[in-house]
Formats: sequence, C-alpha cells, structure tokens
Amino acid sequence: MAVMTTIAAGTALMGMYASWQAAEAAKKSGYATGEEYDRLARETLLTAKFNIDRDKGKIFEVSAGIAEKGTDKTAFIKRQGAFVKGKTEATVGASGVKSGSGTAAQQVIQTGLNTASNIMQNFREIQMAQSNLKSAGEDKMESEWMQAKQQSNKYKRMADMAREGGDVAQFAGMMGGFTKGVGTFNSLGGFKGSESWFSGKKETS
Repeated sequence: MAVMTTIAAGTALMGMYASWQAAEAAKKSGYATGEEYDRLARETLLTAKFNIDRDKGKIFEVSAGIAEKGTDKTAFIKRQGAFVKGKTEATVGASGVKSGSGTAAQQVIQTGLNTASNIMQNFREIQMAQSNLKSAGEDKMESEWMQAKQQSNKYKRMADMAREGGDVAQFAGMMGGFTKGVGTFNSLGGFKGSESWFSGKKETS
C-alpha cells in the first residue's frame, strides 16, 4: 500500500506542477498583453503629438503664404492708386482747371482715399483669412488630441484588465491544479494507503 501511496502522490504532484506551469503561463500572457496595450497607449499620444506638430507647421506655412499674397496685393493697390492719381491729375491739368482748385483737389484727395480704403480692406481680408485658418486648425488639433487621449486611456484600462485577468487565471489554474491533484491522489488510493500507514495496519493478501 505504501507503494500505491507513493505512486499516487507522485502522479498528483506531477499534475499539480503541470497546472502550476500553465497558471504561470496564463499570468505571463496576461501581463504581456497588458504591456502591449501600454505600448499602444503611449504610441497613440506620440502619434497625435507628431500630427499636431506637423499641422502647426502647415498652418504657419499657409498663414505666411496668405500674408505674402496680401503684401503683393497691397503693392498692386498702391501702384494702381498712384496710376489713377496721376491720370486724374493729368485729366484735371488738360481740362484747364487749376490743380489747387476745390474740385481738382477733391478729385485727387478722393483718389488717395480710395487707395487707402482698398489697402485697409485688403489688410482686413488678410487678418480674417489668417484668423479663420488658425481657428479651424486649433479646433482640428484639439479634437485630435482629445480623441487620442480617450483612446490612450482606453488602452490603459485594457492593459489593467489584461493583467488582472492574468492574475485571476493564475489563481484559478493553481486552485484547479490543487483540486485535480487531490482528486488524482484519492482516485489512485492515496488517502486509503495513507490511512493504513498512519494506523500501522498492513495490507493483507
């Protein structure tokens, strides 16, 4: 009977060891999955930051382009204003009206006012275009960052759940292995042999 008990104990222990290895593997798998989700959480934020920095650069370039076009348009308006002013002065001179007279002076002044008004209108258009560009860009970048943070937090929660799942799987596996080991030990007559050994009884043929 002692031999039976030894066999039962050995078989049970081997089964429990196998269950322990499986439980450890389940934990490692859960933790490895958690690490992967942690990596995704970090990369999600890094990718969003990269995209936002890139968008800032694009906005700066477009804004600079708007300013450059506006400057070119302002120069054109000035040239056009100077041309109109010169033409007005020539027309007034050809008509025989003195350039210093009220009507002639008003025409020349009005030409200058029109030019100044056009320059100011162009300046306002530049500011509006740059403001709209900045506002739309900031809204887009803020939305992208918020979505990235939400996704990153989701990955972090999934990482925690994966690690918790690994711990639970390990505990369940070890408990299951213990229970199975006890069952194996009992089914092979381990407990019966132990009782005989402790009571000092010998097996009779």
